[in-house]
Amino acid sequence: MISRDTTGNMTAAGKKIPVAVANFKDKNALFYKTVGKTGTDLYVVSSKTGTSFTQARKKATVAYPDGRIEAIDSCHFFRISTLQDKTYVMVYVRETNKDRKTIIATSEDFIQWTVRGEMKGTSGEIAVVVPHIEEEGNTMCYYGDRILSVAFSKDLINWGNAKKLVSSRGGHFDHSPLSPLGISVIKEGILVIYDTSYKKPSGYQFIKIGAVLFSATKPDEILWRSSVPIWQQSIVASDYERPIGAVFGKSKILLYFLSNEKGILTVSVPVPKFTTEGPEKKKLVVKKEKPPIQLNKYHRNPIIEPHSKNHWENEAVFNPATVYDDGKVHMLYRAIGAAGFSFLGYAASKDGYDFSERYNDPAYWPRLDFEGVRTKPTKRTDLFMSGAGWGGCEDPKLTLMEGKVYLTYVAYDGYRPPRVAISEISRENFLKQNWDWTLPELMSEPGIINKSACILPEKINGKYVVFHRVYPNILIDFVDDLEFGPDKKWLMGRYSIRPRVGMWDSRKISVGAPPIRTKDGWLVIYHAVDDADDTKYKIGAMILDINDPTKVLHRTHSPILSPDDWYENDGKPGVAYPCGAVIIENTLFVYYGGADRVVCVATAPVDEFLFNVRHEIDFKMDPKKVMVN
Repeated sequence: MISRDTTGNMTAAGKKIPVAVANFKDKNALFYKTVGKTGTDLYVVSSKTGTSFTQARKKATVAYPDGRIEAIDSCHFFRISTLQDKTYVMVYVRETNKDRKTIIATSEDFIQWTVRGEMKGTSGEIAVVVPHIEEEGNTMCYYGDRILSVAFSKDLINWGNAKKLVSSRGGHFDHSPLSPLGISVIKEGILVIYDTSYKKPSGYQFIKIGAVLFSATKPDEILWRSSVPIWQQSIVASDYERPIGAVFGKSKILLYFLSNEKGILTVSVPVPKFTTEGPEKKKLVVKKEKPPIQLNKYHRNPIIEPHSKNHWENEAVFNPATVYDDGKVHMLYRAIGAAGFSFLGYAASKDGYDFSERYNDPAYWPRLDFEGVRTKPTKRTDLFMSGAGWGGCEDPKLTLMEGKVYLTYVAYDGYRPPRVAISEISRENFLKQNWDWTLPELMSEPGIINKSACILPEKINGKYVVFHRVYPNILIDFVDDLEFGPDKKWLMGRYSIRPRVGMWDSRKISVGAPPIRTKDGWLVIYHAVDDADDTKYKIGAMILDINDPTKVLHRTHSPILSPDDWYENDGKPGVAYPCGAVIIENTLFVYYGGADRVVCVATAPVDEFLFNVRHEIDFKMDPKKVMVN
């Protein structure tokens, strides 16, 4: 029978429960505890490979100076280091019903351990002593259950001068609490490997491991911090317990964790190799580390803001659709006035940045009941200043093909589930701003929230390709024509592109801008929300097969743009929502709404951007099972 202690660790008669890994001379050591008839015992085995611990096990003891034996079953989060004088030091957390303390013990032979006492100042947090070096005669340790801190001690008991150094980063892979897994002193400084894994109610465990480098002479100075995980994995939460620790070699780091189903697992990651860059060669970077692909935000963002004199757009202008034609970027953006009703405004730019060509009247306005209109359709926008309540035409997308400009958008009447709609206009009239749009038709069936519809700018095997979104997936349909309605057809969502468990786009995804044909396939700019940080809309990219757009060839492992600037938070916080993208010469322009209030743009060189998407590093590596004698 298997039971669980207060930390969730498995305990069962005869079962090997790993608690620590460490370097021991020229070998790797694994400590594990077993439950016997007389109690819980601690054993150590060693290995030269780090994956096969076949050496004869030895029973280890952890005892107090007065002879009392430590209650190993109440001890967790063991971390082991070697001091300058070759003394081995073990730090662990002892947790009882009364309290939780960080305890330190030392050994000369790795087998007999003597408890030195409680590490005063660490408050029962996970701690790792820095091996081999001292700072002005002080031993150092990095510790924390949420924030990594550093502290110093002359006697291994009293730890002072503590400083909080490394916190969680919202919008990054390490947005969860941090705790140290292992430490190695390399020539560039003190390398700390930390765990930032988390569980979600959805039933998954997201394992994410990061690294941070501190100065060896100023151990509270951060020289470098990983911008991406050094390893990540997602598994069913019930199959996972916790990371055990990290063992360092000359060129690789072995990370160990416990799986309920598979036992002890390990994964090998390279030790970071550092170099310097910049004019003065002061910025420390990792050689060959590929940072996340990023769009470059325009330094004069936002490029369009609410117009105080136009009642239909004096509150917010955002979520812009674009096409590039006749030497201009033509934009339709969603606009909201004091009445809370959504219209579509028009602006144009020759260079993709300056949208000073902007019209005072809407280019598209609600006309039918499913858009919230209960009055006679008219172009007179003053009728809608305090109209029929919140509703209208939202989040447009534009596709130019076959001499026509197709507009797809979200139609909302103010009280029923939003649906996607379509209208069209001739290219000629569109370029002249002669807004004779056809009456819109609903594309999606009633009673289902459907958004983010757009049309591929080319037919595939004689069929139109329509993308749309029903939570949480991107849906794709191939249709013979673009005629929709109850007597014709609805979008059915026959194909799908899904969120990825444990990644930045794990909660829901939508096509942002209509796909763009490139030499590598259809480039799709999309937006997504992460289960771990569901308050933020971030932007990513994928490349679809040119002949089969249901097939994803490449997809960014990290966001290419996150809502971190003021204009993406001054309104509805944490929103970067793309609806348009164009290529001008060799530059990709991505247009997006910031904070549901303003229009922004970000760019990237197309060839470099596509290359990076195709070759982005996948940090997902398969762990190996560890054999223990």
